[in-house]
Amino acid sequence: MIDDAGRADAPSAGKSTLIKILSDGKLDATFVYPTGGRQAVDLAAKILAGEKVPHRVVLPTEKVVRPAAAER
Repeated sequence: MIDDAGRADAPSAGKSTLIKILSDGKLDATFVYPTGGRQAVDLAAKILAGEKVPHRVVLPTEKVVRPAAAER
């Protein structure tokens, strides 16, 4: 897929595709980012309930490197 496109990156590839690309040695690492949907709904519910919420919410990311890709 990356080779066919003549690109060195993998934009918008799905998780299983990225794991295969890592396992095949076409990438050294990638990152998994949460969508934030669940957190947004939880915060909205708190706002509607009159609770205070943080002004900024930082969601964790996960670096996935070639050896770890085989475990996913």
